[in-house]
Amino acid sequence: MEISTESETVLRIRKRLVSLMLSNHPNDCMRCEADGECALQDLAYEYGVDGDEYGGEKWDLPIRQANPFITYEPNKCIVCGRCVRICNEVVMAGTIDFTGRGFHTVPDTAFRTARTLSNCEFCGQCVSTCPTGALTDKKGRGKGRSKDFRKVRTTCGYCGTGCSFFLNVKDNKVVKVTSDYSGPVNQGNLCIKGRYGYDFIHSPDRITKPLIRKGGKFVEVSWDEALGMTAEGEALSKLAEEQRARIRTELWDDDRKIFANRKWSGEFTSALAPTCFYPLLAGAADERQIEHLLSALSDEALFGGAVGLPSVQRSHPSYRENVYWRGPVWAPLNFLVWQGLRRNGQL
Repeated sequence: MEISTESETVLRIRKRLVSLMLSNHPNDCMRCEADGECALQDLAYEYGVDGDEYGGEKWDLPIRQANPFITYEPNKCIVCGRCVRICNEVVMAGTIDFTGRGFHTVPDTAFRTARTLSNCEFCGQCVSTCPTGALTDKKGRGKGRSKDFRKVRTTCGYCGTGCSFFLNVKDNKVVKVTSDYSGPVNQGNLCIKGRYGYDFIHSPDRITKPLIRKGGKFVEVSWDEALGMTAEGEALSKLAEEQRARIRTELWDDDRKIFANRKWSGEFTSALAPTCFYPLLAGAADERQIEHLLSALSDEALFGGAVGLPSVQRSHPSYRENVYWRGPVWAPLNFLVWQGLRRNGQL
C-alpha cells in the first residue's frame, strides 16, 4: 500500500481548505499578536493563498477580555476545536465547548458567560494550543511578538512538581510564559501559577540581596558571608538532628519501660521529675540549644505554663495541671515533654 501526502490532488484540496478558512478571517496579520507564530499564516504562505478567492459574510463578534489573563477574539477562530479538546480531555475543566450551529459555531463558555474562577481554572492551556491569534495572553498583549523575545528555559518554583517552561524576555524583562512541550514532567502543561504568576520577578518588593538579622534588624550582607552562615547553619542542623534522634530513642525507651511497669499506674512521684529532663539537656549541643529547650519546656502553649525546672514537686501549684495535661493521671512528665515537643515540631 502506497500513501501519498504531497500529490497534486492533496495539495489542491489543502489550498482550497485554507482559502475557505481565510474567507471568514480578519486577515489583519500586521496587527495580530500571533504574527510570526500563527499556523494559519504559515499555511497561507506555503500554499500561496491570499484569502480573496471566496467572498461572503464574515464574523463581526466583539473581543472578549473580561478577565485578567485571557483575551478571546472569536473573529480569528478557525473552529479547529483544539482548545475544546485540551480543556475537556487534558485539563478536564469543561470550561469551553462548541456553541451555536452552522456558520455561527464557535468555542465558548456555557451561555457565553465571562470566564471567572467559578467556571475556569485560568491555566492558559487553551491559549497554548490555539493555532491562530484567537486566544492570547492578556498580560503580554502589545509588548512584542515571538521574534522580539529571547526564550529562556527554566523550571517553575511554585511547587515541587518541576514543570518547565520558557520565559519570554524582552529588554531584560519577562513579558510572558510559553509552554515547553519537551518538558519531561509536564510536557507543556501548566497551571495558573506557572503561566501567569511571574509578576514577582520584577516586583519592587523582591529581595535581591541576602539579608541577615543583626541587632533585631535585617542587614544586607555579601553573598560570601551569607553562604558562610548557611554552611554553619547546615552543620548545626545536622548536629541537632543527631541529638534529636538520640533524645527520641532515650525518651521512647524510658516511656516504654515506665508504661510496662504497673506500679506507676495512678502514681506520680517527684523523684521521677528531675530525670525527665536530663536526656533533653544532655542532648543539647550548646548553651543556645539548652536555652531553647528550657524555653520550650516552660512554654504555656506546650504545657500550660510554669513547669517547675529542674523538678516538679507535688506541692507545685501547677502540679495537677501538668499531670492531667492531655492525659490520665498516670502519664509521666517525660512522656508529656516528648509529646509536646513532637507535636510542635521540636522533635
